[in-house]
Amino acid sequence: MNTLADNPATAASSLKVMILSMEYTAEVSGGIGTHVVELAEGLIKADCQVSVLAYTPGRPKTLHGSNMTAHLISPSAASFSHAEKQSVAGSILAFTSDLVRKGREVIGMDGWAPDIIQCYNWLTFPAAQELGRVHGIPVLSVIQYVSEPIERWWGQTPDQEILQQEAILFRDGEVFITVSNSMKKIIQNAYGVPGDRIHVVYNGMDSQPFIKPASKPDLIRQLRRTMAGPDEKVVIFAGRLNPHKGITALLDSASQVIAKYPNVRYLLVGEADSREFNRQIERLLDRYHGLRDRITLLGKVPRNQLAALYQIADLALVPSVYEPFGYASIEAMAAGVPVIATNVGGLGEIVLHKQTGLLVTVHERTNEPHEVDVGELVSAQLSLLEDEAMAKRLGRAGRQRVLGVFNREAMVQSTMAVYRGAISGFLKQAVSYWR
Repeated sequence: MNTLADNPATAASSLKVMILSMEYTAEVSGGIGTHVVELAEGLIKADCQVSVLAYTPGRPKTLHGSNMTAHLISPSAASFSHAEKQSVAGSILAFTSDLVRKGREVIGMDGWAPDIIQCYNWLTFPAAQELGRVHGIPVLSVIQYVSEPIERWWGQTPDQEILQQEAILFRDGEVFITVSNSMKKIIQNAYGVPGDRIHVVYNGMDSQPFIKPASKPDLIRQLRRTMAGPDEKVVIFAGRLNPHKGITALLDSASQVIAKYPNVRYLLVGEADSREFNRQIERLLDRYHGLRDRITLLGKVPRNQLAALYQIADLALVPSVYEPFGYASIEAMAAGVPVIATNVGGLGEIVLHKQTGLLVTVHERTNEPHEVDVGELVSAQLSLLEDEAMAKRLGRAGRQRVLGVFNREAMVQSTMAVYRGAISGFLKQAVSYWR
C-alpha cells in the first residue's frame, strides 16, 4: 500500500514517479516517446525516483539506471491474440492488462511505491486508473494530443471508439497537464474540462545534443558534402510524412521555391504513416517538374543523427496544419537553424514571428480541411534563403529562446509542482472521505 500519508511528497523535492507510456525510446518519432525520455532524465537529475512502464514491439527487457528503471513490456500471448480481433482502439486497450500486471508487480517491489502515476492521453489512462484505484495513488494525465477536433482540420474523420476513450479520460481524470495554451482551450471547448484542472507545461529538452552533436566536425563536413552540392542551401523537414504535418503544402512550396532559387536541396527526415500517403507523395514528386531531383527522402533516423543533419541545414520547415506543441521546432532552434513554422497550436507559442523565426498562416475553413498558405510558405523560404544575415539572426535568437523557455529543467520543475498539487489534493480528498 502507498505511504503518502506517512511521507508527504509536498515536504521534499524528491518524488517517486511511475510513468505509463506506449513509447519509451529516443528512436520513436512521436513526441510522446521524446517527452518520456526527456522528463524521466530530468526527474532523475532532480533527485526523483522514476519507474517507466512502456510498450515494446520487441522482446521485453528492463533497463536500469541511477534512480530509474524502465520496463519495456511486450504484449502477452493473450492480449496479442485479443488485439488481433479488435479495432485500433481495442488493440491498444488490449495491452492494458499487461501494463496493470507489470505495474502491480513493480509497486511494492523492494518496498517501492510511487507517490504519483503519470499516463499519456487515453492510451494508458485505463491502466493508470486501475493501478491508482487498487493502490490508492493519485493519477496525472499528460495530454499531448486529442482526436477531436484536430483530425478534422486535415480532413480525417476521428475514430468513434477513440473519441469514446477520450471522453472517458476527461470525465474520470482528475488532473491534467497539456503542452500549450492552444491545447488547453481545445480540451476545455471539446470536452468541458474546467480550466483549473488543466495545467500548461511546455515540453522541454536537453539542448546540448543539438548545440554540440556527438559527430565530429570532419564528419559533419563529410555529411554536408554527401547530402548537397557545394553551392546548394539545405532546407530540412523532420517528422512523420503525414497530412497533418503539411507535407502537401511543403512539396507545393518547394516546387515554387526551386523555380526561383534553383540551388536548394530539401531533406525530408521521416516516414509515411501509410502506404497510401507514401503513394501520394510519389505522385506529388512526379507532378512538380524538377522536384524529385531536389528532394532527398531520408526515412526515419535516430535522434543523434537528426542532430547532425541540423548542423548542415540552412533553414527548417515545420508547416503543420495543426501542432499541439512541436518538438521539431525546438530541436531545430536549439541547433541554431532558423525555423519557418505555421502559426497554429504550440508552434505559434514557440516561434516569435520575425524575432526567433517566421510564421505562416493556416486558413481555417468551416466543415473543410484547414489549408496552409503556400504563398506565404514560399515567400518565407525565399526571404531566408536570400538574406543570410536575417537567417543567422533568427537562428541565434531561436536558440536563446529554447535555452531560456523550453529547457528540460523548467519542464521538470513545473511538472513537479503539478505533481505536488495533485498529491495534496488527493490526500485532502482521502481525509475528507474518512471523516
